[in-house]
Amino acid sequence: MWANIKLIKNTAAISTYIVLGLLIVLPLFLVPPLHVLAYELPKVIVFYISTLILFVFNFKNRKVKFSKFDLLLIFILGISTISLAVNFSPITLFGNLFRLQGTLTLWFLLLFAYTTKNFKIQIPQNLVLQGLSSLLFLQFFLGATDAGRYAGTLGEPNALGATVLFLWPLAFFAKVKNGHSFLLKVYPLVLVVTMLTLSGSKSALLGFAAQAMFYVLTRLKVAYKKSLVMVTVLIVTAILAAPSFKISGNFYENRIAIWKTAAYAAFGSPIYGFGFGNIAKPFHQTAHYLSNSVQWTFVDSAHNIILDWWLQGGVLGLLAISYLLATTTKNFSQNKNRQYLICFIGIFTVLVFNPASIVNLIAFWWLVGQNARSELDI
Repeated sequence: MWANIKLIKNTAAISTYIVLGLLIVLPLFLVPPLHVLAYELPKVIVFYISTLILFVFNFKNRKVKFSKFDLLLIFILGISTISLAVNFSPITLFGNLFRLQGTLTLWFLLLFAYTTKNFKIQIPQNLVLQGLSSLLFLQFFLGATDAGRYAGTLGEPNALGATVLFLWPLAFFAKVKNGHSFLLKVYPLVLVVTMLTLSGSKSALLGFAAQAMFYVLTRLKVAYKKSLVMVTVLIVTAILAAPSFKISGNFYENRIAIWKTAAYAAFGSPIYGFGFGNIAKPFHQTAHYLSNSVQWTFVDSAHNIILDWWLQGGVLGLLAISYLLATTTKNFSQNKNRQYLICFIGIFTVLVFNPASIVNLIAFWWLVGQNARSELDI
């Protein structure tokens, strides 16, 4: 019996270390000899291996009774399988070589969310601060891109921004036992402002503003639901105002062209979409039909998480991601989980404007899984 108890404790400890590694350490992972493939490819491979280990270790602890969340995961699994079968190709299965965000990665993300929802982990504040400090150091060490923006080990400034917005609340809201609570509150804020400024990510700065807005409102005793409505209005206003901004490189105008092309392309396969990871071809064909500037560039993402799901999974995919977003924010709000809500607001805001790194997707689906814990009463 004691051997079994020890095994359970060891399994729980290893599972905790793996999740902490994926959330905090994986963003730092880089394989320089791979050059342009150094950023996403090795991270995806590590994620695959880690998720399989997690599932095997926690297989006996799985819940036999299906929750609403489990049924949603099965629904998404069904959509992606149908899309893969109808639009089968190596690209649909694996995604392009630069991101590897095809159907297979989606399946692993579903498995990751299903497995991690069954256990809660304590995230050490010092580990998060060390992770943020290392990201800042590597920003300087790896230098700026040709555009003068510092992307660090994520390869893309916006992906770095989303990662930082996920991590800082984990340190900021951690319970402090010693007398340095003020410094430990200020330090993560200094880190996030510095890194976002260096990255030049406008969407991440918007995400940070949305996070700060929600924090201030709830501190002023404004109800969570009302605070979320106000934050949503801020994000929607930024989306609607996007065409009016004239920024170097016509950044927002390109986003609008991409969004418009994605919306038109989605009607080409309205029910089950073109398959997860299989965006580039229908996107190029639609851009050519619309005769816009996007046809001359390679685009493998709609630069908007909702449009991505609509294009890849059709109306069924759009309903799935909409329900997922709604239930996650609703449950976090009802449970007054300000920390995770602020993390979720930050990631979502960046993903409304940009493609996701695998690191951002891992954080997103981990939060979604933690939201589902409320259904399990654990």
